[in-house]
Amino acid sequence: MPHNKDQHFNPQFYLRNFATDENGRSIHLYNIARDRSIFGASIAGQCSRPYFYGKDGRSESGLAMLEDAAAPMFRRMITERKLPPRHSPEHGLHE
Repeated sequence: MPHNKDQHFNPQFYLRNFATDENGRSIHLYNIARDRSIFGASIAGQCSRPYFYGKDGRSESGLAMLEDAAAPMFRRMITERKLPPRHSPEHGLHE
């Protein structure tokens, strides 16, 4: 498969927060169009389309950088069960 062909419109790091296995690789899902429940579906193939953001890879690369920065913050919020402090870099206010 060409590099970055499978582009996710819902980041995999976000879906991993709902993983049903210890490795964070699968989820349970419901396919509305087929009226079907799927247990243990691979996260890798969900919420993506080939070249969703284009073939040049620029948008996909930019989003990947944002996701790399955001993923640890989401993990902390879930683990600590609280939001980042107001006006902190994690809060998103860069004054």
